[in-house]
Amino acid sequence: MNGSSRGCLRKTEMGGVLGDKNGCVLALCSGPMGEGYAANAKLLAIENGLEIFGNSGWVGCKHLVIESDPMLSISLFKRVDTLVNAIGSINFMYVSRESNSWANELAK
Repeated sequence: MNGSSRGCLRKTEMGGVLGDKNGCVLALCSGPMGEGYAANAKLLAIENGLEIFGNSGWVGCKHLVIESDPMLSISLFKRVDTLVNAIGSINFMYVSRESNSWANELAK
C-alpha cells in the first residue's frame, strides 16, 4: 500500500495491490483520498487496504502481510501490533478537543 501527496497540504492519492502468499494478484486499488499530507496519506492508504481486505472474501485468512515503502509507517504499525498483543484488548475512542484538554496542553 502507498499514498502520495504532491507537496505539503495537497491532493492525496492511494494505490495498492492485494495478493496471496504465492504472489498472485487478487485485487488492485487506487484512487483519490482528498487533501492531506504525504505522511498521513501513506497511513491512510494502509488503512484503506485493511478495509478492502476486511470487506473481501479473504478476511477469514489468519495471516496478513502489509508491504509499504515508508519505513516509518511499517515501524509504527509493528509497534502498535506488539503493544496490542501485550495488552490484550484496546478500544479506540473519539473524544472532543475540550474533553482532551490536558493532552492538548501537554502537546504544546
